[in-house]
Amino acid sequence: TRHNHTKHEDFGMRRSINLLQVGNSNHTVPFFPENLETDYLWMYVAFAYLFSGIAIYLVIAETRRIIEIRQEYLGSQTTVTDRTIRLSGIHVELQDEERLKEFLESLNIGQVENVTLCRQWGELDKAVTGRMDLLRRLEEAYTIYMSHRTVERNLESLPIAQPAPPGPPVASMDEDDEEDAGLMGANGQTHTAAYARVRPQITVRYGRFKLHSKRVDAIDHYTELLRQADDRIKTLRQQKFAPTALAFVTMDSVASSQMAIQAVLDPSPLHLIANQSPSPSDIIWPMTYLSRSHRLLRKWSITALIVLLTIFWSAIFVPVAGLLSTDSISRLSPEAGKFLDEHPNAKSLVVTQLPTLLATLLTVLVPYLYYYLSWYQGEIAQGDIELSAISKNFFFTFFNFFVIFTVLGTASKFYQFFERFNDLSRDLRKIAYTLALSLQRLLTFYVNFIILQGVGLFPLRLLEIGSMSLYPISLMGAKTPR
Repeated sequence: TRHNHTKHEDFGMRRSINLLQVGNSNHTVPFFPENLETDYLWMYVAFAYLFSGIAIYLVIAETRRIIEIRQEYLGSQTTVTDRTIRLSGIHVELQDEERLKEFLESLNIGQVENVTLCRQWGELDKAVTGRMDLLRRLEEAYTIYMSHRTVERNLESLPIAQPAPPGPPVASMDEDDEEDAGLMGANGQTHTAAYARVRPQITVRYGRFKLHSKRVDAIDHYTELLRQADDRIKTLRQQKFAPTALAFVTMDSVASSQMAIQAVLDPSPLHLIANQSPSPSDIIWPMTYLSRSHRLLRKWSITALIVLLTIFWSAIFVPVAGLLSTDSISRLSPEAGKFLDEHPNAKSLVVTQLPTLLATLLTVLVPYLYYYLSWYQGEIAQGDIELSAISKNFFFTFFNFFVIFTVLGTASKFYQFFERFNDLSRDLRKIAYTLALSLQRLLTFYVNFIILQGVGLFPLRLLEIGSMSLYPISLMGAKTPR
């Protein structure tokens, strides 16, 4: 009986190991023990179904709870922003405020209070931007003229009639007027002299090819240009611009706006799509009059650029991952590997500290690049830009930093991994086993990275050191009080 029992156990162990063999080779998975038993394997299937059922139940229960809380919150909101929807993909025949209002009210989902149809306001936006530039130039000229005013003494007048210190004008009372009447001249002018300060001047070029130039008073010049810009803007506001396929519709209640968002307003694809409108201060108005094709072209262009950047980051992580092992360094440079083996301090600096610093530097600088690219993606609201930048940063952190870096950072098995890639590609279990070994070897790196992020960088981010350090620099470069 003892012999038969041992025989059956050996047969079951060999059968279980043979199931894990790759092809016709005799190599077994190295992490399986010799005394493998299979009588407990049923628990994997049972507990998989058990925990899957519990997870599905919790997901459904929490989803219903979140929906109830969301509906209760939306029902308590009464602001104009909460009652406004953003309607995109409007047909040409509906690109009119009255016709669009009649169409929405005919759906019997609520009354429409206001319809704002976006138009081609590009020319008006350029005029307003030019006026703002002229206004700032005029402020700079006045700042140069009025700054550093001091009390100037006129030697030809009495000390009591000297000009008052610079400051805000104060309205005088009747008795003050009577007291100062003796200091006024016959023509109503004071005996004090004006401040002897030269008004700022600028060089204006004119003529053919701007070859001629002259010096003019800066304040008078910019004042005249500002007046012309105001007249130009008033004229443009009286014009009728071409409508676009985007509108902001304010309903009479939050329930009506939510029904409009959840309903299918038009059977045609990409037409009359309703979404929650952002607040007016959050809207990027120059993006509202972009055509749908232009906006899609921008989105796909940025997406293609993100794919190229992902490949580029993967190429950058190759040498960084190679620094985690002296064996990888010795393959590229035997002299450098020998030097690191002879100097433990230099080896500790290169193997443990340098990869952590390089990876941290990438995780700090790359979000700024993604945030810059998100502004050119054609998003209408600043909140959408923030979400787009966060999603790109998450993809970079998870895919490039975790997956790619884990695959590449197999320490001493770095080159052997690529040499056996064809063999590993035939069996996904070996790939998972190799990644598990990689995580074990990268334990020191991830511990250093987490400590540096948690202790060194996150407190500085909470303190907004960047904004605080840049504020004095921007203050020194300011040309006007505003």
